[in-house]
Amino acid sequence: MERRLKVELFEEIRREYEHGCGTIIGTAQKFGVHRRMVRQAIECALPPERKKPERKRTKFSLVKSFIEQILRDDERAPRKQRHTAHRIFSRLQTEIPEVSVSERSRQRRRHWLGGSGAVAGQTMRNRRTLSEQWLSNCQMTH
Repeated sequence: MERRLKVELFEEIRREYEHGCGTIIGTAQKFGVHRRMVRQAIECALPPERKKPERKRTKFSLVKSFIEQILRDDERAPRKQRHTAHRIFSRLQTEIPEVSVSERSRQRRRHWLGGSGAVAGQTMRNRRTLSEQWLSNCQMTH
């Protein structure tokens, strides 16, 4: 909700609470908001600022300097010799292996399928076998 609209809503909530029904529940039902918001409006005329969540460091931050260095080097290189996005991705996989997500997903898949490293795109016979393995693994755990 836009801040200006929320300030106006708080003003209407305060007016209704003080001169209208006079209860938190009644005011909340009339405006279709949570009782917490009515309490906030009664306490202060201005709505609280939106909290910005503290985020963990992203995986991209691990490779950002590496990519920036590649792009800086590409500025000096001839146009036809510059890196494409695919080439940068390939270099990331080979030169910074701890960022590779594909190996981790392979390990998970092996764990889920009971040790077979099978992937989608196999024949129907193999798929049935994999689903049977998965069912037997589930039955053993439950």
